[in-house]
Amino acid sequence: MAITFSDTNKPLNPRGNDASPKGYNKAAIYSGKALDFDGANDIVDLDGFTMAGNVATLSFYLKADDWDANSFIFAAGTPEIVIGSTTGGNNLSFYDSSSWQTFAAISDTTSTNFFSIVFNGTSAIAYMNGVQFGSVLTITPINISSVSGVKLMSKYTGDAFFFNGQMAGFKIFNTALTAAQVADLYNNPEKIVPTGLESNLKLWLPMQEGAGTTAYDGSGNANHGTISGATYVNGIGAPVAQTAVIDWNKGGENYVKHSENIVTGWTLQNVAASINSLEAPDGLTTATKFTASAVDVFHLNNFTYASASAGIWKESVFAKAGEVDFAYLVIRVNNGSDRYGVKFDLTDGTFVDDITTGSPTNTGYEITDAGNGWYKCTIQALHTSGNITNVLGPNIAGNLVDINGSHQGDGVSGMYMWGASLQPSTAGDSYIRTGATAQTSPVLLPQGLTAGRDITGVNLFENVRKQGALNLDGSSFAEVHDNESLDVTTAVTLEAWVQIDDADGSQSILGKWNYGAPKKEYLIYYASSTNKFQAYFGHGSGVSVAEFPITATGQWFHLVATTDGSTITPYVNGVAGTTAAQSTPLAASDIPLKIGTDDTGADKTKKPIAQPRIYNRALSAEEIQRNFDAGKNIYS
Repeated sequence: MAITFSDTNKPLNPRGNDASPKGYNKAAIYSGKALDFDGANDIVDLDGFTMAGNVATLSFYLKADDWDANSFIFAAGTPEIVIGSTTGGNNLSFYDSSSWQTFAAISDTTSTNFFSIVFNGTSAIAYMNGVQFGSVLTITPINISSVSGVKLMSKYTGDAFFFNGQMAGFKIFNTALTAAQVADLYNNPEKIVPTGLESNLKLWLPMQEGAGTTAYDGSGNANHGTISGATYVNGIGAPVAQTAVIDWNKGGENYVKHSENIVTGWTLQNVAASINSLEAPDGLTTATKFTASAVDVFHLNNFTYASASAGIWKESVFAKAGEVDFAYLVIRVNNGSDRYGVKFDLTDGTFVDDITTGSPTNTGYEITDAGNGWYKCTIQALHTSGNITNVLGPNIAGNLVDINGSHQGDGVSGMYMWGASLQPSTAGDSYIRTGATAQTSPVLLPQGLTAGRDITGVNLFENVRKQGALNLDGSSFAEVHDNESLDVTTAVTLEAWVQIDDADGSQSILGKWNYGAPKKEYLIYYASSTNKFQAYFGHGSGVSVAEFPITATGQWFHLVATTDGSTITPYVNGVAGTTAAQSTPLAASDIPLKIGTDDTGADKTKKPIAQPRIYNRALSAEEIQRNFDAGKNIYS
């Protein structure tokens, strides 16, 4: 069957191929965030990462400020495995514990490129932007399972060979991707993994949290990295998958350190702690067992945060019954002068008893089922000044005897805890992991408590976009280079599904539009000041606008704007609005088409945009209704 092309239907496919004779409408997705490394001392430390076998694939987006000689991108400890640039610079090379070999010289040293390095036993193959790059190298088989640790953008041991540039979307697979699979990842950034290889993804650092010192692992394997020195930048100017696929959700803060082993940096009193003793809610064996000593005293573990701001604070921990069925939490506010404690039954997830010392106010508690016998226990109190102390520990049956839960253990029986947290009540309730550094500003998290899912519970291995949608965040956008197919000068239709909330402000949705004349041609826009969908058509100073009032509270809208060269008609959810006369004809424009912003970078969209389309004719009301009906059950 022969393939035919239409001159009238012009869909825009993010990173896709519009194979029509009129052009190649490929939208580059500009990421909201990436990590920027200064080339002096910035790293991401993946100490402890390990993986069995001698086949693997590493993939990442990289924009080099320069390809200095002897600068490392990926470095594993003994036996040493390195990807980087060697003597002379401007090359991509590999070191296999015995010698350096170069794939090829880097001719494009300033753009952001997508690299994949495939290790298949005794060979290594590099790909840049989905195409094989340079020579196939014969290597000594790698063995990551025996290395002592991994660092990104520096040498593993010692402060040397730092890479100067930006990175995002770093992944490690425990399989050798085929050339077709590598190209698939590059051409389809909505795919986190190639189809059928979900279990082969061992590490995925989107590097788009935007704040904090943890690079969260979205693979579900909890191989989080520690960021040292590197800072976040916006809009790195390259197709980065994460913006397209993740509906980034604002996480809260966590002011305690070492939230998962709950030992390092904490003070244990009359309890013994054994880390990594039980499977935690993250699906890994990272929970800590607390056992009370055989003395009738208080048994507790605590962490103090100094100089906390005034307000209501929450303390929480995930707890599970062992030989002991009860846990208690105490929050000490105002330098410990006011204390609120609660005891929880971990057999059925119920409240047992609470007690106060001093005059704590705005106190409260909550216990929720976290699955597999785990419960998230939370308490709160109003803090005025000074420090706050988290207190937690095991307890026996009966009421809380005093604020520290005095009782006698047997030195053997205990219960389990994991994921301790201290955060202001205004912060989100999602758990934020910490290590040696507390998380004292909101972050964006790709991963939740269930392995392989984000913090909303969405399976990371599904195409989590709505069909054709870009999940934009107010910094990211997409761009289609100027070409003939977009220079429509007579009749035209602009169409998109858009999720709009007036709290996000005004937003440019789709168009070739720059406020500097004569760069004004066509644009669909939401004006938050008037709560109106606006359709702009014209040229230079002769632009006309038609409007349609909408109530925008975070829901999806099907927005369409048509012009036949004389009359502009806006449509919202298949319904036509008030028309406006078009005062001047359109003209060919040399600026790119933007999705989620305009050509100046103003009024960026903060919510998803789906199925952006441009037609070189005015669709009929019947056709617009048909398009709305086709998508209304998808976008709702």
